[in-house]
Amino acid sequence: MTSNLASYPKISVLIPCHNIEKLTYFSLISVLKSRYKNIEILLLNDYSTDNTINILNEFAKLDPRIKVIDLKNHHHHVGIGFNRHFLIEKSTGEYFIFIDDDDRMLTSALGNFEKVLREGDYDLIASDFKITYELLPHMRISVPKVPFHVDFNFNDPQEFFLNSSLYSWGKLIKKQYYLDTVNKFANKFSGNIFEDVRFMYFLFLNKPKFKFINKRLFTYQIRPNSLSSSWNRIDEKIKILFDAYTEAILNIKKYNLIENDNILSKVCQTFYIHLVFILYANSIILKKEMRTKFSKLSKLHLESFCSRFNIDPTFKHNLNRSSCQIYNKAHNKFFNNTFLPKRTKSRKKKDNKADYVDGLNFNI
Repeated sequence: MTSNLASYPKISVLIPCHNIEKLTYFSLISVLKSRYKNIEILLLNDYSTDNTINILNEFAKLDPRIKVIDLKNHHHHVGIGFNRHFLIEKSTGEYFIFIDDDDRMLTSALGNFEKVLREGDYDLIASDFKITYELLPHMRISVPKVPFHVDFNFNDPQEFFLNSSLYSWGKLIKKQYYLDTVNKFANKFSGNIFEDVRFMYFLFLNKPKFKFINKRLFTYQIRPNSLSSSWNRIDEKIKILFDAYTEAILNIKKYNLIENDNILSKVCQTFYIHLVFILYANSIILKKEMRTKFSKLSKLHLESFCSRFNIDPTFKHNLNRSSCQIYNKAHNKFFNNTFLPKRTKSRKKKDNKADYVDGLNFNI
């Protein structure tokens, strides 16, 4: 990159932070190594109870691109959904991207996004990623990216939405497109957990100019005590999870984001797959004494979800082989093989499809 930063779009890197003192890796480290220089970095301290604010301030002394915001000086604690919208409003870049405080970004990641922006005025750009689990401090293992769908157009925003996870991190989003979408549908990132599920569909189904980068530019880190794997108050967490997906379907119908009934049915089936994988993964992470209750509650909620949205659990899907194996194990766990979904035959790969499939075993 030349020294003329003004010729490159400004990207706001947004990192919500909570109790980072004991993290084995802080995502800011990877951001500071980025070869793309026209960035601002907003670090939000969300009511941390450790030394987080001092750590963030020390980093800010080292790099003028870093701005530290202490949420307690602006608003009471709400949750990660509120934090995301708050940071977007505070950002000054033409584009923004979220990175969770314990994730990693390749040094070339933002440069890859910028190369795509040279091709056209995109509203939304996504990339591939990998997932690791922190088995022990400083010991991480790779886990398969599931559910993994095949045979779809990765560069079509609707197809991408129907066949991908709904994470908000690791996606480059034009700020004006986000604000226009918020104003159009009177919805925004909000609430506490599962904020991605409650909002990301608006961005993908509002006819954005979209591009997928077939490179693993980010690593999503799952920690044993992270928000993603903390399931205290099981009844409440499962209800919040299903409420988020239910709200998404109802809003897609309310705002007529998908007009075709067959595609709408596909949305319900995709969300059902997401729910099965989320519940199964957490049933493994949970302490042994909590698993029986968790499985019973999961089954009841899954059955209710199917009934409400007229989902036949034996519907055919386009999961790859390893995802299909895990999916079948999940059904065996929750339903004792009462039914097993069918896997469609994989078609011959076409142009502009992703050219890889995760083949990791996940034998639990």
